Amino acid sequence: MMADSASIRHTTLRNGTPKEVAEYLKELRANVADPTSITFNLHDAVVRGSIPHSIFSIWIPISDDAKSIIASLSQSGSTHERHAAIRVFLKAMRSEETMTPV
Repeated sequence: MMADSASIRHTTLRNGTPKEVAEYLKELRANVADPTSITFNLHDAVVRGSIPHSIFSIWIPISDDAKSIIASLSQSGSTHERHAAIRVFLKAMRSEETMTPV
């Protein structure tokens, strides 16, 4: 499954429990080499109002991707998204192993 705009089920993200959303996002993450495309798709959906901002609190740690963290830190459409990225960035700073990619 490719994580393009057609394959990300916004209804699952809107209506699922946090556990269901996390499982779905983990499945998406497992099927792509570069999760940045998912990050941008989710950001666009948040800005359009298709999915709640809280999705980023779940997605950014799951993405485990420096490019996604940086993209979320530098966007201006969602303060919630930026705060979620700050939390993950600060956690990554705790060890050299996790900080190096960022």
